[in-house]
Amino acid sequence: MVYPLIALFLGTGNQTANVACAILERLFDDPNMKLWDYDPETLLPNLPTMVTFPNLHKFYEDWRKDLESKGVNICLQTDVTQILQRNKDGVILQTRPFDPDAEERQGTHTGPSSQTEKFDELVMCVLADDALKILGKTSTMQERFVLSGAKFYDDITITHSDSSYFAKHYETQFSSSLCAEPKSSAQRSQIAFAKGEQRGQDNEPAGFRPMYFTKSYSQDPKKIEMSFDCSNYQHQFRMDHDAETCPMPFEKHVFQSIFLDKNNREMWTIDEIDENEVIERKWWHQLGHRWQHYVRVVPG
Repeated sequence: MVYPLIALFLGTGNQTANVACAILERLFDDPNMKLWDYDPETLLPNLPTMVTFPNLHKFYEDWRKDLESKGVNICLQTDVTQILQRNKDGVILQTRPFDPDAEERQGTHTGPSSQTEKFDELVMCVLADDALKILGKTSTMQERFVLSGAKFYDDITITHSDSSYFAKHYETQFSSSLCAEPKSSAQRSQIAFAKGEQRGQDNEPAGFRPMYFTKSYSQDPKKIEMSFDCSNYQHQFRMDHDAETCPMPFEKHVFQSIFLDKNNREMWTIDEIDENEVIERKWWHQLGHRWQHYVRVVPG
């Protein structure tokens, strides 16, 4: 239970075995950073409180307008290509409009024109390897030591609607054979909710609608695949509280399946997803939280 739990909620993927166990203890016991209330019977509650936002785009748009009204200049679709100066006289950045074809034209001068901008201070909120690349010759020895200690892995997310694949690899329906006998009134309520016999908190319609899924490999239980039922996850897809059932049939749900570290490609079940049901493929660069990360990167 611990490997998939930490891999899913900390984003440590297939490097979970290299995470210090003290981090796990903090997630249950630290009042400032704990994610769950520890349950000695089941490890964590079966119905943790989940919050999703129905209109996240509007939230960020309102935030942007508020900041701009206070004099903040927000530049979207803009690349910082390099830092030209970083000293007591300030920071000079080289920027350019975002160009999706920049990599294909590498080495040419036909892309969008660059410009320079000067600031008093700089805060970088980017991946460690991108920070190193942008800092370039202005990076210090300490920055190079710390940032180069971050290890990355190439993962891929498949957004799809292959319900047959999903049902084959994950528990998408409540199964009494997999459910232990309840030992408390809270557990009895959780089971009744999953069976569809009792509504949840705030009069939420009953039913077994898990959002997060993990699949451990039998040949290497420390490594997993992760998936999400996006239709269960999205607030706007929940039925009105006066209704008894979820409005969208399982066959029409949208899923995301994440396959970790392309070096483990031979274990992936990615080829079982019906190509006709694939909505999007997205490769991404994931930080690996190895023990070296906590020794070298975090303290620095």
